Amino acid sequence: MKKLLAIALMLMATSAFAQTDTDVNGIGLYFDQNATINCNMTQAPGTFPALYLIATNLNTNGISGWECALRISPEPMMTTVTLNFSALNVLAYPLFNVGIPAIGGAGVGDPTIVLATVMVFYGGGAMNFGIGPCIPASLDGTGPVFAAGDNPGNLQFLHQSSNVPWVGWDYTYCVATINGTLCPVGNEEGSWGSVKALYQ
Repeated sequence: MKKLLAIALMLMATSAFAQTDTDVNGIGLYFDQNATINCNMTQAPGTFPALYLIATNLNTNGISGWECALRISPEPMMTTVTLNFSALNVLAYPLFNVGIPAIGGAGVGDPTIVLATVMVFYGGGAMNFGIGPCIPASLDGTGPVFAAGDNPGNLQFLHQSSNVPWVGWDYTYCVATINGTLCPVGNEEGSWGSVKALYQ
């Protein structure tokens, strides 16, 4: 019985890798538009997988702008980013300072707002994706930022969907992977360590 329970807890722990980040004002890269899959462990080399940059659980009435930096390691030979909502980026990839012209903001009432589609050339091996603050930053440079849909002057931080640090870039976190050895876990109270502790 104890072994079956341990297996069930292991399965629950691994399923945490494929859940929408429940933090308020979250941001992450996902392989689906519902923000549930951040790890792709079956991608074939020589293909162009799509990732979706998604804001989750905003505490405002939509979004009128956002900013962040995207990090990809290793840097792919080709990356294209398509912004949603007729948005305009005043910077160049991998930096984003984006305005959304929709009246009242985009994504009003939506738990997940797809901000952009990121297409990369995947050549094989592990490829990791990170999100950090824009340079220069609208706030203090410690994280991504968004502007409320109903009040563009109301700037707030977006919290990355993982707490796995991105080495070499302050306040940047690994949020997705293709065939990587590390699958980022969402910012949740529980962890695999806490599951293991039940059996020590």
